[in-house]
Amino acid sequence: MTQSELISDTAGAIAALAIRLQGCLLTAGEQGAKAAYEALVCSLHGDTCLTALTDDEPTVAAWLKDLNPDCSTRILSVPQGSLMDSKAWMRDAFLTATLDGKKTYLRPTISKGGGEEADWLAAADGTPVVDMPYIALDGGDCIVGPGYRLIGARAVDNTSKIVRYGFNQRLAMAELTRLDSRQLFQVGYRLKDVRNKALWFIERFQLDHLSLSADVGEHWLEVLQGSDPCAAAAAIVEMDQNKLYQDWAHIDLVVASTGRKRDEKDLLLVASVILSANPTMSEIIQADCLDALAIYLRDECGFAIIRTVSPYIPMPGGPLWYNNVLVQSEPPIVWLPAFGSDPRYRQFDASNQAIWEMLGFEVRPVSGWLAFAPDSGSIRCATNVTERRGHTRT
Repeated sequence: MTQSELISDTAGAIAALAIRLQGCLLTAGEQGAKAAYEALVCSLHGDTCLTALTDDEPTVAAWLKDLNPDCSTRILSVPQGSLMDSKAWMRDAFLTATLDGKKTYLRPTISKGGGEEADWLAAADGTPVVDMPYIALDGGDCIVGPGYRLIGARAVDNTSKIVRYGFNQRLAMAELTRLDSRQLFQVGYRLKDVRNKALWFIERFQLDHLSLSADVGEHWLEVLQGSDPCAAAAAIVEMDQNKLYQDWAHIDLVVASTGRKRDEKDLLLVASVILSANPTMSEIIQADCLDALAIYLRDECGFAIIRTVSPYIPMPGGPLWYNNVLVQSEPPIVWLPAFGSDPRYRQFDASNQAIWEMLGFEVRPVSGWLAFAPDSGSIRCATNVTERRGHTRT
């Protein structure tokens, strides 16, 4: 296959994007979800075209008519029940790229559903769909910057499990590299950069001892049943300190591309957890892992880093997803999820807004997304940008 060029996550103005919207999310029992989508749709500018894939066209049509947003809208009706595999997430289903000079939807192997969203859009707009069965890559694990690409460590691991690669991560990485000419970086954290290694090991062993046993060897299984910090410390010595771990469903929950540079380095935003007065072990470990992620991206990959701030939320166990944003550069606008419907989080809304404003962006806070936080996602997960205006490669 001719090398593709993936659509940027920052360049140009967002001209078209798609969402998937079950009619049930607009009912009285889903007021939180409904408010989130209303805020998102009403925040889009007038020269953007929004496509809504839905299994309940009458309900969505009436809802959009009542909203009367500035953006233009299009409804694509899909088979009843075909959106049940995921509550709202659109980003993972496909990647938009230019291939042989034509806009194309690329469909790798993904973790949710079968990627039918690409077929539904293609039937309406004529865009060709290219299947990529030898790549396992959710859209949430793919971030495209001005001259670089970020992919989650889990995407490399999952691609290596495809039969032709025989668990060889080097071969998997080579296949993922061929997808686009930009320099490719894996995103994860290394154990050597984790501050509280024994706590990290004990919790990971309790949650998923089978996968961890592959890293430390079967002979540690019985020794570690008692969660002994000394035994954990001894086991850690035998582990590969440079192996990359990814604790988040997708990297776009905790990392955002700004399209900016600082000190001649590409600038990323990386989440941090502000510990509560009496933090739990899980909270401490999550803060450590995010710190280790920032260290890796700074020291190993050469990015400039600004840390965004967030509280820890027990479900699903991580920061609020402030970095799950939509960004454009012409003009510079960021659509930032806002969680201030809970007064405890308003200070974090303000702090994250200030970071983007400092970088020269107009910030459009999109409220209501606290309703989706337990489902590990926010506005980037819920959308898929299919066209950018004024997009030029640098």
